[in-house]
Amino acid sequence: MYIKKEYHCRDLIEIELHHQGNYGAPGKKREKKRKATPEEIRAGNERNARKRLRRLINTNFGPGDIHLVLTYQKELRPTPEESKRILRNFKDALGRRFKKQGKEFKWILVTEYKNKAIHHHMIVNSPEGYDPSKDIASLWKRGRPRSTRLDDSGNYSQLADYLVKETEKTFREEDTPQKARYSHSRNLKEPSVKKKTVRAKKWRKLKVPKGFFLIPGSLYEGVNPVTGHLYREYVLQRLPGRKGGKDDS
Repeated sequence: MYIKKEYHCRDLIEIELHHQGNYGAPGKKREKKRKATPEEIRAGNERNARKRLRRLINTNFGPGDIHLVLTYQKELRPTPEESKRILRNFKDALGRRFKKQGKEFKWILVTEYKNKAIHHHMIVNSPEGYDPSKDIASLWKRGRPRSTRLDDSGNYSQLADYLVKETEKTFREEDTPQKARYSHSRNLKEPSVKKKTVRAKKWRKLKVPKGFFLIPGSLYEGVNPVTGHLYREYVLQRLPGRKGGKDDS
């Protein structure tokens, strides 16, 4: 028997399977449950941060939206605490520009300052009928903002991984004033989650439903070193212009 979870993120479905009970690797008994080491805890936190962030990005943003890098002129660089006020004022001002256009303002924000000079990564929506690029350039007065449009792949997992990696050192340090890796607007949607119990001792054959394809390199299988349970993870993506079917794996 195993548990199956599906995370529906627009055109992506992330699938996680993990066994319960006394199931170990093929031909072996399940390893005994043990206390995780500090290294395993850190690695697990990093992995979970990547998952949460990529699901949030893939659910709420798409082609044409903006990945923004906000930097500071050398003489204008603030402390991490001071940057919070600067960012709050910038977001409030940009939000007013969105409101003036009658558009909803959505964003995700990440700050890094340990490895490099303090800077911010921000993902901002670019709704139909309003391009916020010019307003961003006029409102950010501390430096020159750099913006890149999200491509039409519909899968921004690499961007999420990059942003988590960028902040890895910052969030290892005990003196960091930030309590979370990233912040986001309250209007972002969480992915819908479906959970069910599959009554089978072994993984059922992986079947890609009609209208989807298995993202190459997304299939992982192994044994959780702490719980001793088998796990399997993979990601499906909807084909352009197609409606997906049901995944029975």
